[in-house]
Amino acid sequence: MKQFIRKMAEKFSNFKLLARIMICVSAVVAVVTILGFVAFEFSRGINPETNSRVCAFGALKEGRQIIGMIFFFVLTVSLVLAIVVAYQSKAYAFPKTKMAPNKSLPVLCVVNGGFSIVAGIFSILAVVVDVPVGESEIPATQIGWAWYILAVLFIIAGLVQLCFLLPVLKSHYYMPKFGEQEK
Repeated sequence: MKQFIRKMAEKFSNFKLLARIMICVSAVVAVVTILGFVAFEFSRGINPETNSRVCAFGALKEGRQIIGMIFFFVLTVSLVLAIVVAYQSKAYAFPKTKMAPNKSLPVLCVVNGGFSIVAGIFSILAVVVDVPVGESEIPATQIGWAWYILAVLFIIAGLVQLCFLLPVLKSHYYMPKFGEQEK
């Protein structure tokens, strides 16, 4: 196991390769987060008292609206971190000059992995919390299958991003030298 970790740390020491991987992972997280926003908007129900449409987590209980607000905040932070990591990594993935590696980018990926896992947990809560208890409650979540798919995608993306903890702890970063093809 130590040999495997050592080999992976050596591969991820090349910050150019690591930056390209971070761009791909951040792009996937951004797409999944946007799908989370779409599911949050389209997962609606109707409040029987006012005949108004209600987003997920906002059916009839005020406590659910606070959960929905926290979930919306988690989605927003996850999207912003994914965009920041992808944008900042672009300069290292396709360098035009010699640059020193930015060691905070993999740390941001790990933090975004934590937010992605929290978003996955909230995706499961979107279905579980809005289950009707009695005759008077109507579930706000009409697309439960989409929430479960999003939960799986968020958790997988979060676990992949948490794997960037290995390069943070074990790697000594370097930028490869420019070859004749890269000039």
